[in-house]
Amino acid sequence: MNGQLVCKNHGAKTPAALATGRQRLAMREVLSRSSRIVAYDGDDPQTPEDGLLFQIRWSGQVARSLAEAVEALVTDQDMRTKSSGAGQQIHALLRMWTDERALHAKLCALALNAGVAQRSLDLVEAQANMIAAAMLALLQSPALGLAADQVMAGRIVAAEILRSLPGAPQALPMPMPQ
Repeated sequence: MNGQLVCKNHGAKTPAALATGRQRLAMREVLSRSSRIVAYDGDDPQTPEDGLLFQIRWSGQVARSLAEAVEALVTDQDMRTKSSGAGQQIHALLRMWTDERALHAKLCALALNAGVAQRSLDLVEAQANMIAAAMLALLQSPALGLAADQVMAGRIVAAEILRSLPGAPQALPMPMPQ
């Protein structure tokens, strides 16, 4: 039977064997996802902000993978393991998932405290301003020889195109010609 070392005729239908089979399947799932969890490229240079954002994404991915493994442990009985020295304990995968979720929350708080979100927003705004300035410079370029009404029509079309892009704000100003 799937996840077990015995067939249904030799004990695989017992509650203990079914629980063991579920645990083995959950462990196989965790191991099959391990390449996503441990994939790391040491040659990738990162800024501290990039490193923190990478750790947040990685921690979230690990927490999701562990959650899927814990989900396979469906009964309260499966959530605990017995140890000869410590008695009943919470299952190791459940403890790892809980710890990873706490770590993920701490990493998110670090990013907020470091102002990573604000720096990302500042970068996006700077890039948007550069795009708008480049479009305006293109429309006003003497090489194109556009008349004032053509420049204005080009600004209107450019603003409409930028507003139609996914995730674009509804009010995207284009600087007025000087």
